[in-house]
Amino acid sequence: MNWLTPQLARLQYFGDLTPDSFDIPQTGLQRLRYGSVQDALRSLGVSIGSEIPLDSYFLLIEKAESASARAEHAKPADDGRLLPLAFTLALDDGNGTVLYLPEDNLPTQALQFFDLVDQRISRIRADGGLSETYAQINTVNAQQPVRCSDGPCQEWGEACGSGCECRKYEVAGSALSSVLPAHFISGPGHTYTLVCE
Repeated sequence: MNWLTPQLARLQYFGDLTPDSFDIPQTGLQRLRYGSVQDALRSLGVSIGSEIPLDSYFLLIEKAESASARAEHAKPADDGRLLPLAFTLALDDGNGTVLYLPEDNLPTQALQFFDLVDQRISRIRADGGLSETYAQINTVNAQQPVRCSDGPCQEWGEACGSGCECRKYEVAGSALSSVLPAHFISGPGHTYTLVCE
């Protein structure tokens, strides 16, 4: 699990976060840089320490209107199919903003951020000592590139990976629903996951 997920979910409203434009044009996505994530965590009394540079990593944020259009184009997962090992979590605050975080089904926690490699989104896992209020990062590992792009399914075809399709999984009833505030499960927004596969 991404250590950042339950931390940032405490915000419940993402409109005050300060993203910047994204390098892949016409996607509707904006980059929330590591420094902005740090600022948001500080407002919650949480901090990250690391001697390894993390400034090039980011999360993604999008207006709910375009995020909804993106999710509507995704194919629903087959009934009863479990979440894949790695996926993108879409936290909809119900007030017009969706925050995307890299997530997984691994039992151990790590900080996960997106990275941009050759104009395709990938992810990194940062490990170390993690507590409820502090993370000390000791190692950063880039995840091996796979056939399909990571992140919230920007485009299909070559941009995502040859033959790749975006699928949407519901969070309700998954292990994630037990660690997210009720606001994201039964509130006005629609929290779900996306994976390009």
